[in-house]
Amino acid sequence: MESNGWEPVLNPNPIPCHMRATAEGVEGEICLVATPWARVPCPVAEKHCRACLEQEKPRDRNPVTASIAISQIGRQLGRKERKNRWEEFRNYIDPTEPLGEGAGRELFGLLKHLGVKCEGCPGLFRLMNRRGTDWCLRNEPRIVEALAKEARKRGWEFSELEGKRLVGIAIKKAREKDDSLHVSSG
Repeated sequence: MESNGWEPVLNPNPIPCHMRATAEGVEGEICLVATPWARVPCPVAEKHCRACLEQEKPRDRNPVTASIAISQIGRQLGRKERKNRWEEFRNYIDPTEPLGEGAGRELFGLLKHLGVKCEGCPGLFRLMNRRGTDWCLRNEPRIVEALAKEARKRGWEFSELEGKRLVGIAIKKAREKDDSLHVSSG
């Protein structure tokens, strides 16, 4: 059998995960979950293994191993290949609901209430939550354009005016919630 230069050699003393191995031609150890999934050698550090072990499905396909795989695809095969293979990994990386509280979560809720499944939007929602309502207000056109792009891709009806209205409502709701948490005691 022809060698591809990275067949795993099991490490007799893995720390802390038994899904790590050394591989010929690769510095350090590779992940035995991410490597076959990515179809390229996926170097891994102890911090990755620790994070993987904390997942609901440790030592399996999960957000950590998916991130390692897609990252190595990009590094070794290029951005175009990473983009082509993204769909394979996105369900492991993108949660179905945005993390945290803020205008992103509010916008997610509004879209969900309208029956719109915005599968490509969790990154946008998290960004909105992280940056805050002032940022969302300043970047409303960018947010509306991201929604319009997703609408075109998914085939749902979308108007810029409706997008602006939804983003405005989401910002207002997030600010109201934020204000209710900061009631002055004076």
